[in-house]
Amino acid sequence: MQLVDIEEAAALILQRPDSVPSGATAAVAMESQQEALRVEIDARGPQQEEQQEEQQARHGVRVCLEEEVASMALLRASEQAQGQEQAAAEVKTTKQAAAEVKMTEQGAAEVKTTEQAAAEVKTTEQEAAEVKTEQEAAVVEAQQQAAPPPPQRQPSGQPLQPAPPEPEIDESLATTRLGITLRGLRRLRSHLIGVLGAEAFHSLSTADLNIKWIEAVTYERRCRLLEIPDLVDAADVAPPSYFISHTWKNRVCRLFEYVLGYLQDAADSVAVWLDVLCVNQHEDTMAHRHDVSARAFSATVRACSGGTIVVMDREVCSPATRAHTLALHGSDGLHMRLDRSDRAAVFGTIDVESAQCFKPEDKQMILAQVVEHYSSPEVFNAKLRLQLLLEPLSHSLGVRRLLERSVAMGTQWRMEPVLQWLAARGGKGGGGGDEGGGGSRLLCVASGAGEGKSTVSAVLLSTAGCSEAIYGAHFLRYSDARQLDPLRIVKSLAFQLAERLPVVRDCLLGLAVDVVDGLRDPGDAFELLLLQPLLELHRRRGERQQQQQQQLSANGELGTAGAVAGGGTEEDDGDVVILLDALDEADPRVTQRQQQQRGQSPKGGAEGSDGGDGRGDVGDAAQLSCPVACGNQALQLLTAHLARLPPFVRFIVTTRPDAAAGQVLPALLRTFAAAGCEVTVLRPSDLMESGAGKEPVGGAAGGSGGAGSGGGGMMVYHTIAAAAALDADGAAGAALPPLTGPPQQADVYRLYTAVFARSAEARRRAAAGQGIAVGGAAAGGGGDGGEAGGGGDSDPVADLVAVVMAAQEPLSHSFIQQLGLGEAIPGMPGWPTLFYIAEHHLYTVHKSLGDWLLGPAVSGPFAAQVPRGHALLGLHLAKTWQQQRRAAGSGTAGEGEGLAVASSSFRYLLRHIVTHLAAATDHHLAAVAAAATAGPGPGVSGAADGTGVFPAAAAALDALLSDFSFLRAALDAGHGAALIAALGPMCHHTRLSYDVLRWLRSEVYNLEGLGVGDLVISAARSPAHSALCAVALRASAQAWRSRAVLGSDGGEWPACESVLKGHGGDVLGVAVSPDGRQVASSSVGADPVVRVWAADTGQCHAELRQDADARAVAFGAGGREIVCGSGAGLRVWDTATGQRLEALEGHERPVACVAVWRSADGSQQLIATGSDDMGIRIWAAGSSGVEGGAGADAGAGAGVSDAGGLERRPQEGTRCVAVLAGQHRGAVTGLAFSADGQRLASASRDRSVRLWSRQAAAAGSGSADCASGDGGTGARLWQWQCGAPMLGHSAVVFCVAFGMAAVTPTPGSAGGSSGDGSQPRRRELLASGSEDQSVRLWDTTTGQCLATLLGHNGWIRCVAFSPDGSQLATGADDRSARLWELSLSAGESGRALSISASGRCSAVLQGHTDWVRSLAYFPDGRRLVSCSRDRTVRIWSAHPQRGRLRDGAGDDGYHQSYVRSVAFNRDGSLLASGSDDCTVRLWDARTGEPRARLAGHTDSVHSVAFNPAAAKFPARQLASSGDDRTVRLWALGPDSGECTAVLTGHEACVAGVAFSPDGKRLASGSYDCTVRVWDVATCECLATLAGSEGYVTCVAWQPDGKRVASGGFDCVVRLWDAKTYKCTAVLKGAEQYVTSLAFSADGRALAAGGYDTKVRVYDVARRGAVPRVTATLAGHTKRVHGVAYSADGRLLVTGGADCSLRVYDAVSGRGLAVLHGHPEFFLGVLGVAVSPDGSQIASCSEDKSIRLWAPAAPAEH
Repeated sequence: MQLVDIEEAAALILQRPDSVPSGATAAVAMESQQEALRVEIDARGPQQEEQQEEQQARHGVRVCLEEEVASMALLRASEQAQGQEQAAAEVKTTKQAAAEVKMTEQGAAEVKTTEQAAAEVKTTEQEAAEVKTEQEAAVVEAQQQAAPPPPQRQPSGQPLQPAPPEPEIDESLATTRLGITLRGLRRLRSHLIGVLGAEAFHSLSTADLNIKWIEAVTYERRCRLLEIPDLVDAADVAPPSYFISHTWKNRVCRLFEYVLGYLQDAADSVAVWLDVLCVNQHEDTMAHRHDVSARAFSATVRACSGGTIVVMDREVCSPATRAHTLALHGSDGLHMRLDRSDRAAVFGTIDVESAQCFKPEDKQMILAQVVEHYSSPEVFNAKLRLQLLLEPLSHSLGVRRLLERSVAMGTQWRMEPVLQWLAARGGKGGGGGDEGGGGSRLLCVASGAGEGKSTVSAVLLSTAGCSEAIYGAHFLRYSDARQLDPLRIVKSLAFQLAERLPVVRDCLLGLAVDVVDGLRDPGDAFELLLLQPLLELHRRRGERQQQQQQQLSANGELGTAGAVAGGGTEEDDGDVVILLDALDEADPRVTQRQQQQRGQSPKGGAEGSDGGDGRGDVGDAAQLSCPVACGNQALQLLTAHLARLPPFVRFIVTTRPDAAAGQVLPALLRTFAAAGCEVTVLRPSDLMESGAGKEPVGGAAGGSGGAGSGGGGMMVYHTIAAAAALDADGAAGAALPPLTGPPQQADVYRLYTAVFARSAEARRRAAAGQGIAVGGAAAGGGGDGGEAGGGGDSDPVADLVAVVMAAQEPLSHSFIQQLGLGEAIPGMPGWPTLFYIAEHHLYTVHKSLGDWLLGPAVSGPFAAQVPRGHALLGLHLAKTWQQQRRAAGSGTAGEGEGLAVASSSFRYLLRHIVTHLAAATDHHLAAVAAAATAGPGPGVSGAADGTGVFPAAAAALDALLSDFSFLRAALDAGHGAALIAALGPMCHHTRLSYDVLRWLRSEVYNLEGLGVGDLVISAARSPAHSALCAVALRASAQAWRSRAVLGSDGGEWPACESVLKGHGGDVLGVAVSPDGRQVASSSVGADPVVRVWAADTGQCHAELRQDADARAVAFGAGGREIVCGSGAGLRVWDTATGQRLEALEGHERPVACVAVWRSADGSQQLIATGSDDMGIRIWAAGSSGVEGGAGADAGAGAGVSDAGGLERRPQEGTRCVAVLAGQHRGAVTGLAFSADGQRLASASRDRSVRLWSRQAAAAGSGSADCASGDGGTGARLWQWQCGAPMLGHSAVVFCVAFGMAAVTPTPGSAGGSSGDGSQPRRRELLASGSEDQSVRLWDTTTGQCLATLLGHNGWIRCVAFSPDGSQLATGADDRSARLWELSLSAGESGRALSISASGRCSAVLQGHTDWVRSLAYFPDGRRLVSCSRDRTVRIWSAHPQRGRLRDGAGDDGYHQSYVRSVAFNRDGSLLASGSDDCTVRLWDARTGEPRARLAGHTDSVHSVAFNPAAAKFPARQLASSGDDRTVRLWALGPDSGECTAVLTGHEACVAGVAFSPDGKRLASGSYDCTVRVWDVATCECLATLAGSEGYVTCVAWQPDGKRVASGGFDCVVRLWDAKTYKCTAVLKGAEQYVTSLAFSADGRALAAGGYDTKVRVYDVARRGAVPRVTATLAGHTKRVHGVAYSADGRLLVTGGADCSLRVYDAVSGRGLAVLHGHPEFFLGVLGVAVSPDGSQIASCSEDKSIRLWAPAAPAEH
C-alpha cells in the first residue's frame, strides 16, 4: 500500500506545499514497526497501552522523519531533472492510489493509523520550538520568585538558541509550555470577528467555535491552534501564567472579554493557558491524548503560577462548577469576579461533583484531583464557598520575597524566644475558662524602620513550631489600600481561621452572602465573622473539658486543670495565634509625613535622628502635634475589637514604636495589661543569632524587662547594598564605605544616593552616545519638560520615578506601559532590587526609599519631581476617562475600548484622578503667581513650566470637574470625601475647582444616590455668577439662564462651607484642634458621643462613646488628648488611639462646661470643669498619654522595656488641684481661661460673671478634697482667688470668652501706644452672653462693662473671640450666629486711662434649624465652627463676602428673611418684592440694583401688586399686604416710597392683593375666609365677599375687569361678579389647597396651582357655562406656590417647593423649560412674575433672594 498521507504531513511540517511523495521506503519501515508494536501491546495487556503508544510514536515517527527528510531532498533534485509534466503525472497516480486504498475498510484503518503517525511527525518536528518555550517558562518562574526584569525577547526572525539534547524533552507535557499572550488573544479575537462576523462571534459557544472553526483550520496539520503561525504569531506564544477555567457552553465572546478584562492590568506579554487553543483538538492524535491526560492537567495548573481565572457566563452556566483548580492553586490562586447580584446564587449552588465538563473523562479526572488534595468533595466545596463569601487577601508573595531577602543576606534566626512565648500559653491554656488572667497574650516585635520586623513575621510563618501555632496572619502595607482596610483584614483573618478550625468554618458557612457583603462597619464585621464563631468554639471547648473532668472524676483519676486543658484531641484545641505585621504602616499619610519630616530634620535627619541606635524615641514621637483621631485603623481594630476575642486567642504584632503618634505601645499596654495579661516586647535583633531574648514584661504582676543588646540596625541596608555594589549594567562597582556599627537610616540613605548617582551617570553616558540630552538630575529628579517617555529633554526614568512617587497605590505594569514608560522600567535605579515587578504591579523595596525620594533635604538632586508625576498621571487618566466615555457612548465598552468598570485601573481613576490633576494644577498656578510677582527674568518661565504639561493638567482638571457623569461615578464609588480631600489642599484654584470644592463641602451628604440630572440641578443652585453654575446650566441645556440674583452677591458662596451630619442627639459642645485639621463635637440624649471630624473633608474619623451626656468637649495636650464632660465626671481620651486614658470624678452633678489651658512650651496644662453643683474644679494634667503613660485606666505597674525603643516612665495622671466653690449661687454654665492661664472666668445661672486669679499659694495651703502634691506640673503651687462679680446681665449668663483686642488711641493721646511707638497695645477683654439676649464686653483690668451688643432675637448661648481679637462670634436660640467687628479706643481721663469699646454686626450666619449651642474659631481665624440642637455641625467662613451687613443699621440693601412675592410694574422697569422681614423693596429690573426700602408693615409681607393704571412717577402706586392684617398703599418715587394709606378690616393675615385693570379698585384675600374689594381713591371697603370655607390665599382680577377669582384652603376656585360681588361659579378639580391664581392676557383661561403639585387651566371664556379644566400640567414634585402668564399670552410660568420653575406653552400646555438655580430649602420658590414684554422672569424664594431669568443664548444651550 502507498502511505501518501504521511508524506503529505511531513511536507506540511517542513512548510513545503509543493512536496510530492518520494516512494514507500519509509512507509514500509513504519508499517512493520507498527505491526510489531501491535503484537507487543496485545501481549502485555491494555493497562500498558498508553505507554506503548508513546514509545511507538517516539520511535516510529523519528525514523520516519529522518528517512522522509532525506527522501524530500532527493525528490527536489529529481523534480529539477524530470520537469513539471512528470511531477503532475506522478501526483495524479498518487491520488488514484490513495482512492483505491480508501475503498476497503482495512485500508481506511491503515490510512488513519498513518495519519496519526504523520501528526506525530509534526509533533516531533516542533521539539525545538518546545525547547524555546521551556526556557521561557524557566525564566518566568525565576521572575515570579525573585522578580528580576523580564528577559528581552529576541527580534523577530532571528534564530533561537540551540535546543538542549532531545532526551530532556517530555513531549507528553508539551501543552504545559504553551500559552497565548494577551496581545495575541486580542489579535485572535479581531481575526475571529473578521472571519466569522460580529454577530456569529457573539453568539457562538466555545464548543461551537471548536467544531466549526478550530478543528477545521487545524485539520490538515492535526495540530494545536497555537502552532499555526498564520493565526497566532510565534511571539505571542509563551509559557502561561494563568490557567483559564471555563465551560464550553460559555459564549466565546464572553470568554475573551472576561480574560482580557480581568487581566487588564497585566502586561501584553503575560500569557494564559486556554484549552481550546492550547490542546490538540483531534482525538485521533497522540498529542491530544497527552494534552488531556490527568498528568498534563495537573502539570499545566501547577505551571500557571499566577493562578486560575474562572470565567463566568451566568446566562449559560453556573460558575460554581468551574473552580476545581483550587485543589492545586489554593485559595491564593483562585480568581473570580462576581457582582453582588450573583454572589448569593453562586454561593448556594457550589458543588464540585456537579462540575460541568465537556467530556466525561474530564470530570473523572477533576474529582480524582479533588479527592487527592482535599480528601473529599465536601471539604473542597466548603473552602470554595469560604473563598466566595469572604474574598480574602493573600500575603504569600510578600512572605516569599521577605524570606528570599533574608536568605540572600545570610541572616541566621533563632526563634527560641517566640517558641518559649508560645509554650507559655495565653489565658488559661486555651481551655474553656472564662477569664484570661495571667500569661502573656501579646508578643510585640518593635523596632525602627527597616530593622527586620516584617522579615521576622515571614520567618515565623515558615518556622516549624511557629507556623503551626499561627492560625491567621495579615501584612499591612502603606502603599496598598486593600491591606489597610479593616473590613478586608477581618474577612481575611476569618478565612484563615475557618481553614484550620471546623467550628469557625461551620459558623461562617451558615451566614448569608448578602449579609456579609453588606457589612460596612469593621465592628459589625468583627462581631459576625470572628467573635461569634470563636465564642462558639470557646463554648464547645468548655463543654469538652467538663465532660473530661466528669469522666476522670468517675474513674477516680482527677488530674490537674492543666492536664485537662491539654487533653483535647481535636485539631481546634490549643491556643490560636493571630499575627499582624507592620501596624505602623496603617498610620494616616499625614502622620507618616510628619514622622518623615522629623526624621529628615537637622536634629537627626540623615545623620541618625533616632539617637544613633536605630530606635524610635518616644519623646520625639510625642512632639508630633495633633495626631489624626483613631487614624491607625488597624491598631483600632486590634485594641477595640480583636482584644475582645476569647482568652485562648493570642497575638503577635510588629510595629515601629513611633506609630500612632508614639502611642502604639502604650495603647497595647492599656488594652492587654489592664486585662491582667502580660505583654512581651522583643526586637528583631533578639531573634538573630547575635541577639538576646526578652522576658515578658508588664501585666498586673509588674514584671520588668531585661536589658536590650542594642539595635541590629536597618536590615534593609544589606538588601540595598547588593544593588549598590553593582554598576547600572550589572558589573561590580566601586566598593561601598565600611559600616562603623549597625546600619542606620543615614547609611541607607547614602546607599540610595550611590545607586541613583550610578544610574544617572550610566544614562548620561548612554544618552551622550546617542546624542540625546537628559534633563534634570537624570536620576530620580528630572526636569519639568516633555511628555512621559519622550519629547524635549525629558528623562523617561526620572519621569517613571516621579510617577511612582506621585501614585497613590502601586501601579500596574500595563498602566505604566500605557503611560509610555514601560521601556524605562529596567533602567530604574537599582532594578530589580529597589524597584521590582510582582503580581503585575511595580513596587519599591522599602518605605524608606519613598521617604528618601520625597525629601529633597536628604535626596538632593535625586528627589522625585512629584508635581510632574501628578501631571503625567492625571493627564493619562483624563485621557482614559474620555476613552471610557466614548466607548460607553458608542456601545463598544467591553470590546477593548476604554476600561471595564470593575477593573482596578478604573477604580484607581475614580478615586485618585482629581488628586493628581489638583496637585499639578496647584503647582502650575503657584508657579504662574510667582512668575507674575517676580516679573520677567531668567528662569521664571521655566518655573511655570514651558512645555505645556502643567497647563494641560489645569485644563484637564476643569474639563473633568465639568463632567457630571464623572462626578456621579466618583460619588457612587464612595469617593465624595476623597474629592474634597483632593481639592481642599489647593492653595491656588481655578474658578471651577474652587466652586466645586465649595459645592461638595456643603452638599456632599445630599448628593449621595443622585443621578446625573439631579447632580446638574444641585450644581445649578450654586451662586448665579459662579463658574459651576454656568457649567451646570450648559449641562442642563436650560432655555433660560439666571441673569441676576437680587438679595445676595450672585458670584459669592454663602458663609457656610460645610455641614457635618451624624450625631443622633443634640450637639452641645464643639472644639477645634490646635492645628485646625480636626473638629470635635459632643452630643447628649440618645447619642452621648464625642465625634472627631476632618475639617477639610467632613469625614468622621472617630466616635468616642460616653457613658453619660457629653455636654462639653475640648482638645488638650496640644491636640494629643480630648477631654470632655461626661455626666458628673471628666473623661480624658488619647486622640491617636481613641482610648480612654482617665475617668475623673468629683462633681456631684453633671459637668456643663470645660476649659483647657496649656503653656506655650507644653510643660503645664490645666483643665477647668464647671457643674450644675455650682462648683468649679481645676485639674492639673500629668503626662498621661503624652510620654507613654498608661493613665488611670491602664493599671498600675504596666510597662514595656526599652527593646522597642520606648521606655515606660512612671507618671501620675490628671488630678484635681483646686475646688472653687461657695461663690456662685447657681449652676456654672460657662468657663474660659485667659491666654496666660492666670485668670479663669466663670458664668452662672445666678446672672453673674466671676473672675478668678491664680496666685502663689502659701506652703501647705490648698483644698482639703484635692490630692496633695503638684503631680510634677507645678499647678499645686498656686491658689485661686475670686474677685468682685461682674454684674449687669438681667438673666442667666450662659457663656464667657477671653480675647485680646488692639487698642486704637484717640487723637492726641498715647493711651493705645505700646510705649515705643511700634505697635498698638492689646487689651484683654471678656465677653459674656446671656438669656437677656445681650452680649457684654468687660475690661478684665477694671471689671467695667465697655459695651453691650444687641441684635439676637433669642438667648445667647455661646461667644468666641477670633485669635487676633478683632472679631467676636455669638450664637443664640434664634438659630443664627452673628459676627461682630470690635474696635477699642483709648484716651486719657485726667490721669487715668479710659478704654471704650464698640461692636458692629458685620454678618449674620444662618443655616441651623435649631438653637446654636457652641462656637469655636480655627487657629488661623479664617473659619469658625458651630453646633446646634439640630444635630449638625457647621463650618463657616469668618469673613464671608455674601451675607455681610453694610451699614450700622443692620441693612445691607437686601431682604433679611423669606421673600414671598414679586411683581413687575407695567413697563417692566421696576420690580417689587415682599418679605418676612416686614419690608417691601423696589429693584431696578434692568440692573438688579436696589432702589428703595419700604418699611411700615409690622409682620411678614405676603403679597405685592403694582397699579396697572399708574404708569409714571409720581403716580406709580403699589399695594402690599401681610400678616399684620393690613393692606398698605404706597406712592412711589424714583428711589423712594411713601405709605399713603393703610386699609384695615381683615381679621387675619392678608395673603393676596390684586388691582383691577383700570386701577380703581383693589381686591384682597385673607385667612379670615373673605375677599374684600376696596376703592383705591377713597380707601373704603366696597364689598366683603364671603362664602369661602377656608383661608383665602390668592386673588386675581380678570383682564376685562368683570370678574374676580379667589382660591384657598377649601380646595376650590371661586369666580365673583365684579359688579354684584356675588359668586358666579365654583371651579373644582384641585385635590388640595389652592395657593396661586393667574388669568391669561385675553382672560379666556385661568391657571390655578396648589398643594397637589399640579397646575390646572380652566376655560372661563364662556359666561354662564360651568368652567371646565382644559389642561392639567404636571411636573413639579412638591406643591406649587406661584403661577404667572406673560403679557402676550404665550408663556405660563410656575414655581414650587421643589425649588424649580417650569415654563409652559400657554396654548398647548407643552413644557418648554425647567429652571433650576434656587438653593434647596423646604418652601422653595414662593412667587413668580413675568415681565410685560416676556423677556424676564422673576422668582423669589425662602433663601431670601430674588432671581431674574433671561432666555439663554444659543451657545449656552
